[in-house]
Formats: sequence, structure tokens, C-alpha cells
Amino acid sequence: MELIHKNKENCKFAFLGFNRIVLKNNELMDNIRKNGVQVPIIVVRGSELEHDVELFDAVSNQKVVTEEERNNSLVVLDGQHRVSCWLSINNEDENQEHNLDIPVIIKSIEEVGNINEFIVSINNTSKKWKGADYIDNAFKQCKEDEIVKAIYAFKNLGFSLSSISRYMCLNKDYLNPCSLSDYVNQGVKINRIDYKRAVKIYLFLLKCGFSNNYLKSRYLIDYIMEQKKQDDLDIALNKIYYISDIKSVCSLKDGNEIEKLVDKDYKNVMEKNKKEVLAGENIHRLNEISDEEVDLFIRKHIENQKKIATKYRRVKSNEKSEKQVKKEEIDKITDKVEMTHCKMKVVE
Repeated sequence: MELIHKNKENCKFAFLGFNRIVLKNNELMDNIRKNGVQVPIIVVRGSELEHDVELFDAVSNQKVVTEEERNNSLVVLDGQHRVSCWLSINNEDENQEHNLDIPVIIKSIEEVGNINEFIVSINNTSKKWKGADYIDNAFKQCKEDEIVKAIYAFKNLGFSLSSISRYMCLNKDYLNPCSLSDYVNQGVKINRIDYKRAVKIYLFLLKCGFSNNYLKSRYLIDYIMEQKKQDDLDIALNKIYYISDIKSVCSLKDGNEIEKLVDKDYKNVMEKNKKEVLAGENIHRLNEISDEEVDLFIRKHIENQKKIATKYRRVKSNEKSEKQVKKEEIDKITDKVEMTHCKMKVVE
């Protein structure tokens, strides 16, 4: 390990393809303008990485392709946002008003070991990552894993990791950053996880009339989890099937209140049509949703996010050229104004 200071003239940074997307952070930008980069970033030399590790240039956001580019790159393991802000500050003025150095800790691949585990460990210890970051990282590592794809699809619908755990495991704690990382990196099974059941529960509730906005909160799934402890999942879902006033349920955030309303509706339906309700108790509601519907759900909400990510990368890679175009447009407008001004003088 070595600590050095770099400036933009003697370094070339690259980002890992499976690391999280860098978002603009104005507060961090202002802090770095004022105080510089205080915390060293951690990097490994690109020449030490396997060729199948995908890299993106930190400035252009284009994929690093050639052997020479890889060998000359310092690959950021910790500090993507600091590097991005630092690069933006140093490039925002052609007169180089800001030309800050950046402290860099270069680690060997032997010190790092498994890169993904190293990154997850750093961010888990420092609490910088949120649940969505762990999910994004898992998906970039295991894009073909059915469980990971389902988790990623739920995340793209706005579900928190704890809400996803409730649907996936019918428990709020089993799916967490540590268990997800262990599953991805070491193949450790996540307790009681069932992605098909999770998607089917979600789709069933959608068909009952609940909105995604309500389902991504924990209230209804907490009620279902509690009912499952007492009876059977099918009984809980069957009661929900006969709810007459979905809007009223969606206004509730207390499990006991939800239970009272559901039981009240169920009792009313039993009094009116007991035969139908009793027959319905033998129906496995989740069996009415096919595996094809599950696959379609996952594929749809992964592909939508891919389009967004692709659009983001294109915007980032075109930022410099767009700025240049805007400058040229301004110059053209200025020229036109000057020409018009000259013509007016002639007429006068």
C-alpha cells in the first residue's frame, strides 16, 4: 500500500462497472472547492485486474477497452463521488483556477482480495451504502440469478430492502445487506426466501386493487405475515380477496386496524354468500398466477431500469460535448446580435 498525491495531469481514474452509479452532489462539490479532498480515495492499478472486470473512464464514462487504457488506469474502489467532484472542479474552468491535488491510497490486488467483498465491506462499515446500493451491486454481479433479478425488480418499483425481505421471506430481517452479500459472494442461502411466491403475492394484491405505492410500504404485508403465523397464507389472502373497500384499507397504517376491517368485510360476505366463500377457501390464490406472469414482471422491471441506466450513461458521456455545443450556440447568437447592431448603425 502506498499513499500518494495526484493531480489531473498525471492520473487517469476508472470506475468499476458493477459499482454504484455516481450521482451529482453539490454539497460535496462546495466542500471540496473550499477544503480540497480530505479523505484519500482507495484504488487498485488496472493492470492488476482480470480482463473480464468491466471498467469505465471516470471522465468520459465510456467503457475502457484497450490494454493500454486499462494498464494506465487507477481503478477506484472507494471514493467515486469524491473523484467525480474533484474532476468536475478541475475541469470547470479552462484557466485552471482550481487545480487541486487528490490523496490516493494504492492497494495491491493481494491486499484487496475479492474486489466486490472489499467494496461491500468498506461501505457496510462506514454506513455509506443504502439498501438500494447493495441490491444494485448484487445485480451487477449476478445478472442471471433469478432471486437477485426479482429483488432488483422490486427495488426498481421503489421497495426498500426491508420491504422486499417481507415479501421474499415473509420476515423483515432475513434479507439484509449482509445476507445478500453472502449470497452473492459465497453462495450462502438466504433463509426462507421464495422469489416466485413474493412476486405472486404482489401481483395478487395488485389484482385485488391495491396500488404499488401502498404495497411498497410495510403495512399490508406485515398484516399478511402476522396472519400466516396464526393460520395459513391462503386463508389470509382469501380474506383480502373479499375486501370491499380497498381505499379504506389503504388509509390504515396499523395492523390491528387492518385486521378489524378485513375481518368485518369477510364476515359480511360470509353472511351474504356463505357457500361461495367456503368454496373459495379451497382455492390457492397464488396458483391462479402463472410462472409466466412472474417472469414477465421481473423482465419488465429490469428492462425499464436498464433503459434508464443507459440513458444516464449517454447523458454523462455527452456532457462535455453538450457544453461545447451550448458555447457555440451562444457564440452564434452573440455574432448575430453584433451583426444586427452593425446594420442598425449603418441605417442610422
